[in-house]
Amino acid sequence: MVFNAENYCILGNSLSMCHYVLYAVKPDTVRDGFNAITGYNFDFNDLLVCGARDWTLKRGINNLLGITVKDDVLPKKILTALNDGARAGSVPDMQLLRDEYYAIRGLTPDGIVSEEKLLELGLLELKEKLLLDENSYKDQKSVDYWKYFELNGQQVAFDCKTGKYIWT
Repeated sequence: MVFNAENYCILGNSLSMCHYVLYAVKPDTVRDGFNAITGYNFDFNDLLVCGARDWTLKRGINNLLGITVKDDVLPKKILTALNDGARAGSVPDMQLLRDEYYAIRGLTPDGIVSEEKLLELGLLELKEKLLLDENSYKDQKSVDYWKYFELNGQQVAFDCKTGKYIWT
């Protein structure tokens, strides 16, 4: 459920749709509008694959910038057991949740997009970049500077302090 919801919502971001509108209209309406504007004849599953490609591309770029399993944590408040109520003393099994999510998303145990997932989604240039820079992100503890890389023939700069991408 999370996988499809993320793919659908990230697609809304790519289409520059307000989240409120995205939630208010039927998915078929979004699909029909997309097809009318682009001339494509996508079904809804095609759109979800586009969303998966978008999510995977963003995760791969984040991997290049140093994001790994160490960054995929829930907030302390969620990992703190309640004192009373039906869930008293209970906290989510972070390892189980992460392992299941990584398997669904096609991430390695290190939180890196797998080569198989990149091939499946046709993100070949990102695959080459991730494999080329494999050692640059695995040992990175933190980043507080500009990081530059090339993707699809364009130079990309990322300000690690503000989280902003600049396509040059």
